[in-house]
Amino acid sequence: MINPNTYDNLCIIFSESRLSTYLSATNEDKIEALKLYTLNMSLSESLYSFLCVFEIALRNRISNVLVKEFGDNWFEEKAGKWLNGKAATEWHDKNGNTQRARLLKQIDKAKEEINKQNKKINNPQYHKLLTSDTLTPELNFGFWTEIMGSDYDRIIWHIGSPRYIHEVFPNAPEKHNFMRDMKRIRRILNEIRVIRNRVFHHEPVFNTRNLSFDELLTTYENAKELLGWLSEDALCFFEENNQFEKLVNSIPSSMRSLS
Repeated sequence: MINPNTYDNLCIIFSESRLSTYLSATNEDKIEALKLYTLNMSLSESLYSFLCVFEIALRNRISNVLVKEFGDNWFEEKAGKWLNGKAATEWHDKNGNTQRARLLKQIDKAKEEINKQNKKINNPQYHKLLTSDTLTPELNFGFWTEIMGSDYDRIIWHIGSPRYIHEVFPNAPEKHNFMRDMKRIRRILNEIRVIRNRVFHHEPVFNTRNLSFDELLTTYENAKELLGWLSEDALCFFEENNQFEKLVNSIPSSMRSLS
């Protein structure tokens, strides 16, 4: 049975800092904070399958484009213009790394993971070859959303012509104006990345700008639209077991906005 002592005891296991967000969102009510924590777990569980389907669809669409433009070894530094220093900009992150350097580090890390897996297999016959198919799953969601960034409009996406951006979103509305809509698409991808990281790292999915489940639902609906553009079949496949909308719509109005 949930009571204030349950909250205090869970602080020892879960950490006080982890639970503090839920306590703040429920006006320091420990019982309501635990109810909110339980709700967050259920929402995260229902979002997990959607995020997996979306990530797989996005990365494979982009990977197919990179293979088509730069060959099956697109991830090698000398294989494509986007890796050999001719990107639109060479901005630095807070650690002083260029975008290109950060992407190369992620690729190197993925290669190391494949090599590590091969070392565990005694028979070389079953070793993974370093190809686009084996490397693609090892690269994280942030890598793929970054490749969708505006720095690569000229090099990969050719927004002004009916080329690769249409191959990433083949089921978008006919004659969709990607040049006009890319800013919105990139915003949605970034919001999906934030929610994905919260789900995968067991963080509050409501902890956004407005502490609102309505905001979460809006992000989800936008993400579902993009999944349909990526693949109508993938969207239908997911929808057969979709529990998220039913769950989020059952949240009491008193909890819909936590601010």
